[in-house]
Amino acid sequence: MPPPKPRVVLDSSILIAAFLRHRGINAQVVARSQTEYILYTAEAIFEEVRRALSYDRIRKRYQYSSAEVEEFITGIRTVSEACFDELPTISIIIRDPKDNIILACALKAKAHFIVSKDNDLLDLAQHGNIRILSTQSFLAEINH
Repeated sequence: MPPPKPRVVLDSSILIAAFLRHRGINAQVVARSQTEYILYTAEAIFEEVRRALSYDRIRKRYQYSSAEVEEFITGIRTVSEACFDELPTISIIIRDPKDNIILACALKAKAHFIVSKDNDLLDLAQHGNIRILSTQSFLAEINH
């Protein structure tokens, strides 16, 4: 019997990068969510993705519509095991409190990994049993 798939939370930075670069390394991580790991998300993560992708400077550079953003979020929600509406309140990361949402989602999901591009999260490296990895490190982990 194969080992159980790891439980994973993707930071909004990974989702945003996957949306903006459909063939990039972060899009590869998202694409492997159904086959190699179990993805958990939260409405608060999607709110952050929407907010970041609403900036005019990003929209002008990458040329996409609000409908495309919503279609992407719907697709992520579809491949997620669970999308939490409510998360526990935690204050682990002081410098950027929004990052606590990612940790809270991972705690609620009993995740094995958080994948992030955010230095505040990556600097933690681990929180309890949850390992916090960059995209490259996570891909190396699931490829071995």
